[in-house]
Amino acid sequence: MKITDKNCLIGVVGLGHLGSSIVEALLNGGVSQEKLMVSFKGSKSTLKRAQKMGIASCLTDTKKLMSKADIIILAAKPQDFAAVSAHSVRKDALVMSFMAAIPLRILEKSFDCHVCRVMCSGPETITSGHGAAVLLPSLPLAESVLAAASVNIFQVSSESEIDAFTVGICIPPILMNIEVSEKARRQAILAMEADFPVYQRLGEWIELELQAAAADKKESCLENVSTKGGISEAMINSLQNDGSFARALERGMKRCREICAAISAKLDANAA
Repeated sequence: MKITDKNCLIGVVGLGHLGSSIVEALLNGGVSQEKLMVSFKGSKSTLKRAQKMGIASCLTDTKKLMSKADIIILAAKPQDFAAVSAHSVRKDALVMSFMAAIPLRILEKSFDCHVCRVMCSGPETITSGHGAAVLLPSLPLAESVLAAASVNIFQVSSESEIDAFTVGICIPPILMNIEVSEKARRQAILAMEADFPVYQRLGEWIELELQAAAADKKESCLENVSTKGGISEAMINSLQNDGSFARALERGMKRCREICAAISAKLDANAA
């Protein structure tokens, strides 16, 4: 199966900011509406967003999507994973999970098909054509989906490196709001690169994002770039408390691992 095959169906579960940005990018990349399925549970906001995007005809129930789609993109919130994974999928399907903090072992246990874990930069970077993503394992079909959405693919070799990438994509919006010297920034990113090779390319992406933001005079409120209890909030608090960018990255890594561990423990408990 290839994404270019006429009969290849791509299902997207979750039409929030992330899901809608992926759908928009795929449509802009030449994927026809006829090949798209989008989950719909009756939400008025989802219907309104789909109508605004011109994809209301793609809406279908989650059970049907999961059973029919060749490629299933999970873009829902992590707390919805149990409900989503309860649906059956085809053995030859590919599940691409964009759901934050859901480990690969849970995906493999939950779906009897090909699976990969994906982490990508913010929705606004995807719709603007300069998004970045990592996936594990690096499956050719999954890579072709990201390529169709014009998302830059960075290579990782472990889930620990996915965590590091997750911290890295939080950096640009934070530095648009909190001043950090270029020297401190570069030293901290080089230190991350020593442990996580993905930072060799991710560091370049971060610099380009900051340059683009400066050129466009972009401003974003800190409240818009951080979720309560999330990774960005932990990094921001650390940076504001002691001013060390390197320690802010360390705090981000710690918080990322804490969140992953908590979600894994909850899913394991539900499955027991």
